[in-house]
Amino acid sequence: MADREIEFQRIQHVDVTPAQLQECSQLFSDQYGYWSATAEPAHLRNQPIKLSPEKINSYFAGGDGWLATARVSDELIGYAIAVRINLSAGGVSWVTQFVVHKNYQNQLVGSQILKSIWGDSQDFAWGIASANPFAIRALEKATRRRCSPTHMLKHPTAINAIVSKIPYLDGMERHLDQFRSTVDTKFDQDLSQVESKKEIAAKNNIWTMGNISKGEEWLAITFNNQSQIEWTDKEFEAFTKMASNIVQQAYDRMSEQNPQQNHPWASPEKAKTEVTFLAEAMPLPAGCSIVDFGCGSGRHANALAALGYQITGIDFSPSAIRRAKSEATGNTEFLQGDCRDVKLERKFDAGICLYDVIGSFSDDASNQRILNNLTQQLKPGAPLAFSVMSYDYIENRATNKVGNGNVREKLNSIKASNIMQESGEIFNPDYILLDTRNKVVYRREIFDNEKNFRMEEIVRDRRYTFNDLRKMCKSAGLTVLAIGYIRAGAFQMINDSVEEATKEILVLAKKELV
Repeated sequence: MADREIEFQRIQHVDVTPAQLQECSQLFSDQYGYWSATAEPAHLRNQPIKLSPEKINSYFAGGDGWLATARVSDELIGYAIAVRINLSAGGVSWVTQFVVHKNYQNQLVGSQILKSIWGDSQDFAWGIASANPFAIRALEKATRRRCSPTHMLKHPTAINAIVSKIPYLDGMERHLDQFRSTVDTKFDQDLSQVESKKEIAAKNNIWTMGNISKGEEWLAITFNNQSQIEWTDKEFEAFTKMASNIVQQAYDRMSEQNPQQNHPWASPEKAKTEVTFLAEAMPLPAGCSIVDFGCGSGRHANALAALGYQITGIDFSPSAIRRAKSEATGNTEFLQGDCRDVKLERKFDAGICLYDVIGSFSDDASNQRILNNLTQQLKPGAPLAFSVMSYDYIENRATNKVGNGNVREKLNSIKASNIMQESGEIFNPDYILLDTRNKVVYRREIFDNEKNFRMEEIVRDRRYTFNDLRKMCKSAGLTVLAIGYIRAGAFQMINDSVEEATKEILVLAKKELV
């Protein structure tokens, strides 16, 4: 069932709603397991283990933790709660709650949930206490490191410090030797399924954590200084796809800080110059209706509205739409939606899709869906303008390249940065790995405005050539009128040669009549 579309979300504790806590409580109570046949008090014996929303909330341990969720068609299928522990050696991400629906266990979903919390961040350690072997394997996959009692023995001081910060572990009896790592949490759950799950978990890798007895859980910790295990191609694709969900949410939080203030290319002044050119070049009939796909906070929409056009802006980001509405000057409406499949009630006289909305997905099918859907919202013969990032520009400058489509081996050599957060200058070759076969750029992006959790994620996007764009337009039912390289704030300098500042490509087209 894990091949169904799964949406991952990462929510700061202060933003977790009572409804979300209730959902977590219900999933836990339905899926976690049962009390043992000897549990005390006696009325609990063989009954489902249940936790109230208030008890779920207590697992944030009074800190600035995060809730990570996984959903299929809006139904919660898994969640994890993690808190941050700061040691002199570095930060530790500790998972205090972790539940995955039984239909999605041992299928990477749990690993993706955990990794959605810390991404590729270089913590000192990561850990969990659990009686479920699948949870231990999920931690290993999410951190790319094995849970090894032998390695844990090298960090006794750190482990003591970590455990002392977790209320349900502090003071509990622990056992750690080279064959076993357990903690007696006095949580007397039914362990009858543990051995069968352990056999499944040990199918591909030796189980090194030993056995647990009544009331015990495995104390599993991985450390940054351990050797990393290799992901398979399937695992790499699954984790990278999940990261796209989380990065979009991080960008959404960035929009609340108004990136126009620190991204020079996103200034309203440049937007005015750009739409003035588009109004003449497309051309746009006076007072016509225009749909703006990927409108962001509305800088182009508002600039067009000031020229007398009627604008409808669409963006996936709720924060961007809120900002767009707050800054609207009239002749505009803004709607939150996915540009790949949003359906509008009327057809428009013209359409725009500017600054790399097309290309924000690494797969061609998703980007084609954006262009196809935009075209479908237009009247026959309507003009359309869209811009993308240039492949030729980055191919001429990239110093880190891979030509066989296998990027996993080289990604670790790419330096991480917070370029998108600080400046939006995502063309710096020092921070890019270029997949020349698929024309996809990979970056390691840091989001360090995430309070106690400094998140690092793999970000990827598609870059284009003129021929790529002509094929896309033909598939969408568009006739290309003009295509050329441009620079921010200077669309009027459209040309067919790659120069230092011509990082983007602009396409002017019209919808075919038939």
